[in-house]
Amino acid sequence: MTRKDYGSQTAKLIWHYTTRLHLPSILGERRIRTENPLVVPPPQLPVTWFSLNSVWEPTACKVNLPEGVGPMILRDATAAACGGLVRIGVDQSDTPFRTHQLIKIARSDRRTVKAMVKCGIRCGANPEDWRFTPNEVPADRWRAIQLWDGESGIWVPYQHERRFQSRRDELVVALD
Repeated sequence: MTRKDYGSQTAKLIWHYTTRLHLPSILGERRIRTENPLVVPPPQLPVTWFSLNSVWEPTACKVNLPEGVGPMILRDATAAACGGLVRIGVDQSDTPFRTHQLIKIARSDRRTVKAMVKCGIRCGANPEDWRFTPNEVPADRWRAIQLWDGESGIWVPYQHERRFQSRRDELVVALD
């Protein structure tokens, strides 16, 4: 795949943003889990969140900074605090639901949805970018895994699978 082909492929994806701290468990479980049901008040159902934002989803931040700090500063602070940033891309058809559908699909109340949208906007997010699914997303649905390279300011392909494959090939050759 050429760099151009790779770029056009990833442009059509929708992203689940997370951190390097969470990557080992996601890879180990081979799924992106829904929200923790313990933090979702009943009768609301947990969902899995994605974003059309191909640069960074501000609501994925894991740090608290003073109000008025821009989304990219929050991104960089999250990267520093959490060992780096990761995004997993899936086809947009895998996450078909929009924020206003939380009321029907996930049994969220209107007040919670409005508060979430207001908070997201305050963080610099665009709620029109948000998509969700009430399902976990298994690894066979993933189309890309990328790491944030803060030095170059770009998302780069995650190379774990390639390194594992080449190491396995080396072991097979050594046994022959």
